[in-house]
Amino acid sequence: MSVDARSEIMARIRAALGSTHPGAVGVAAVGYSRPEAIHAEDPKALCARFLQELALVDGDTVIVTKNGDDALAHAVADLVASRGYCRVAVHSHPLAVRAASLVEPSHIIGSSGATAAQIESADCAILGADALIAETGSAVVQLGTYEERLLPYLPPACIIVTDAACVSERFDAAAFAAATDERGERVIITGPSRTADIEKTIVIGAHGPASLTVIIADLI
Repeated sequence: MSVDARSEIMARIRAALGSTHPGAVGVAAVGYSRPEAIHAEDPKALCARFLQELALVDGDTVIVTKNGDDALAHAVADLVASRGYCRVAVHSHPLAVRAASLVEPSHIIGSSGATAAQIESADCAILGADALIAETGSAVVQLGTYEERLLPYLPPACIIVTDAACVSERFDAAAFAAATDERGERVIITGPSRTADIEKTIVIGAHGPASLTVIIADLI
């Protein structure tokens, strides 16, 4: 592509994004304007911003206002039971393991040593996030093994758990800080999977889960 052609395409994109006619798609079309920068020291404001951004891409957020792993585990168990999930694949992240502690043991599929077929048979995956990004409604999840790398893609539903202290205002070095011996990959998850590759029709769940719920614990 020539420089002139690229410049023309980018100019058309900018013009389209700036359009105000009734059919234009943008933040104004859904009655939403991005808030000003918030104080990183305010966890409640960060969580509220994260909830707002994730909702825009059809994700759900549950904020557990009681402290402790028990409150988080009850929230996860109630969600699993209310949605009728019978097979739950659990990430080896310590918080994910603790969050799944009250789920019926016979329903649990541990990610360690699980086959791709077992993970695919799960109704949902429970993942622990190392960071949440408020300005985009994104979760940063570290996946250390081949089996764990399947968790955000194969089950039709995904539950992500983390602590309110892990919510950052924006992407920065802290969100991606890794231990010196860390293996695997980090995945950024923003809402349920969607694509419009086929006849420009949005399909939910094409490349991953059709539903995403983020549970934030220990908001004080």
